[in-house]
Amino acid sequence: MLAFNPTQIRGYSTMAAPMVQAMAYEAPMAFAAQLAEDAAAKAHCNLSTRSAAKESAPSARNRPGERMSLFDGSTYYRPDAEVLPLITPESARARGGWGEATPLHEAAWNSSSVAVVQALLAAYPEAASATNKNGYTPLHVAVRRNRSLAVVQALLAANPEAAMAKDRGGWLPLHYAARYRQSVAVAQALLAANPEAALVTDGRGDTPADLPSKSNIESKVKALIFASGQRLKAAKAAADKAAAAKAQQEAEDAQLAAAFAASLAVSVPVPSPPPPA
Repeated sequence: MLAFNPTQIRGYSTMAAPMVQAMAYEAPMAFAAQLAEDAAAKAHCNLSTRSAAKESAPSARNRPGERMSLFDGSTYYRPDAEVLPLITPESARARGGWGEATPLHEAAWNSSSVAVVQALLAAYPEAASATNKNGYTPLHVAVRRNRSLAVVQALLAANPEAAMAKDRGGWLPLHYAARYRQSVAVAQALLAANPEAALVTDGRGDTPADLPSKSNIESKVKALIFASGQRLKAAKAAADKAAAAKAQQEAEDAQLAAAFAASLAVSVPVPSPPPPA
């Protein structure tokens, strides 16, 4: 449960405003609930970031001598040497934070290192396929939050099927790559894991390439996705054409075989021998 003072609430409202515009393009399911939760999560992340940056006022759960929490965003801004000892099979499989997330979701949301992500995966491999109440896998979160290629690759290695997973609004991780300023390298990694993603539509019927662009980076990512989709369509069209030609040839061969069999079944009259002289 997050508690904000009046100053934080004003900041929360300011952060939520631009999200209303962004969500107009996102999948239509549970807009109001998802917007509120997403804004709260961003507020939580930003507040944790400010807390971690100010050593004079650290997070209440991260003060010297007190145990840090894997559900406190500021934890992931600490040195790896302080975070890694917190990770155990029990702590890695816990649920909490925003949206009934796992610590791997929290690590993907916050500025986490590859070492922390890999340690969480080693402690609880099933976290790679776990979803929060919005249907986000850790891969959805990492792509949306512009995490590094190394983090995305670690999540894909642990669960390649996550590249094919849709959230509650019908978005694949590739939709988030196209919408949220991800790098071309990350989009390429997602397409390598799931080439079909280029043509998958969300709840509004949009493919990743159909989503509006907010930056030149997104335009490059969308161009990559569009080209991948066109190649996929061409390959499918060629495969369909070859399959149709094969089926037609097989049908013609079957007709010829049937006609030949029918000709053998027709009895040819044998002339009677001439009477003896």
